[in-house]
Amino acid sequence: MAFELKQSHWYRGIWRARLSGDAGDVMAMIWRDDTDSIWHLKIRFRYYRDDKFFGSQDERSWRSWHSKTGEDGEGDRMQKILENLLTIGGESGAITDVQFIPCNGDADAMIKILTNPERPGFQSATMTPDQYAEYERTNKLPAGVTPKGDV
Repeated sequence: MAFELKQSHWYRGIWRARLSGDAGDVMAMIWRDDTDSIWHLKIRFRYYRDDKFFGSQDERSWRSWHSKTGEDGEGDRMQKILENLLTIGGESGAITDVQFIPCNGDADAMIKILTNPERPGFQSATMTPDQYAEYERTNKLPAGVTPKGDV
């Protein structure tokens, strides 16, 4: 299983977080499939077993959900589910350093965000769950949060 970028998808964004103790990381993506308007949420948990990026022995587990319909508000509901999971993980100490990389566009927009080294308009930053909630409310990075340039 993997995250795939497809032209028939409209991407809301990508979320990342670290597992506490630097034991691994979590990555999630939300998108809508234009062929049927169904919203999807996919989460990947990665548990580090070595220092390799490619060809590693890291253990990965995947979870995915999809909306029953393509009705208005389904994408918001998927995002709320993800935000609740990240908040619970942060409050329990299981995850840290939540990052949100908004896209709100097609595969080309997502590829541009992820591959452009200068990241124009890139709104990614390491945030606590409270800072992330503030970002979601205001759409501005909280004071003291510095945008990051790498994904």
